[in-house]
Amino acid sequence: MYNPVRRNRNIGTANNGFKRQSLFREAPFQEKDFNNCEKIYKIIHNIKMTFYIDETSKGYIHACSIDDLIDILNQLPPDNIEGIEHIKLNQSTKKEELFGAKWGSLRYYGAPGFMPLITIEAQPCPLILKIKNSLNPFWQKETDFLKTQCKDWKSNKREHILKFDQKEIRQVQLYRTLPHEIGHWVDYKLGLDNLPPRQKEERANKYAALAKVV
Repeated sequence: MYNPVRRNRNIGTANNGFKRQSLFREAPFQEKDFNNCEKIYKIIHNIKMTFYIDETSKGYIHACSIDDLIDILNQLPPDNIEGIEHIKLNQSTKKEELFGAKWGSLRYYGAPGFMPLITIEAQPCPLILKIKNSLNPFWQKETDFLKTQCKDWKSNKREHILKFDQKEIRQVQLYRTLPHEIGHWVDYKLGLDNLPPRQKEERANKYAALAKVV
C-alpha cells in the first residue's frame, strides 16, 4: 500500500532528481573559473589557442600534457579545428562528479567571451570504472572499447570493473576523447547539432576512429 509518509530511499543520492539537475553538468563556466588557471598560448594551424591548466585535487592527475594535445591537434585538418581557440585541462568539482565521471567535453559557449571550449578532465589515478552489466547496444560497444584500453578488467554478476593507470588514461583522452570532441565540433559547424544524442555520439566516435591520430 502506498504510504506518503514513507521516506524515499533515493533522497540524498545522485538518483534523486537526476533528470531535473542534470543540466548542471553543462552549465557554462564563469570567468572566475579561469582566473587561477595557468595559461599557455600556442599557434596551431595559424590559429591562436589558449590552454588553461587547473590545479588538480588530491589524488587526481592531468594525464595529458599541453604538448600531447598540440601534437594531436596538428594531425587533424585545419578546417576541423577552426573555431576552437580554448582548451582546458579541467578539475571537476565534487558536485559535478555526482552526475557521473567523464573524460572530456565540448562546451559550445564555455570559454571567456562565450567562445567554444574543449575540456579534458583530470582523473583519479588509478581510475576505477564500475559499469553495470545491463547495457544497451551503444554502451555495450563503449564498454567493449574501454576494455581494450584499460590496464586490467574483470566482471561479476552485477558489473564490469575497469582499471586505468596514467598511461591508459592518457591514451584514451588523447586518441579518443580529444578527436571525439573535435568530431562534435565538425558536426556543429555542419548544422548537425540537433541530431538525437545517441546519433551525435556515434558520429563523434566514428570521427575519432577515422582520424587515426598517433
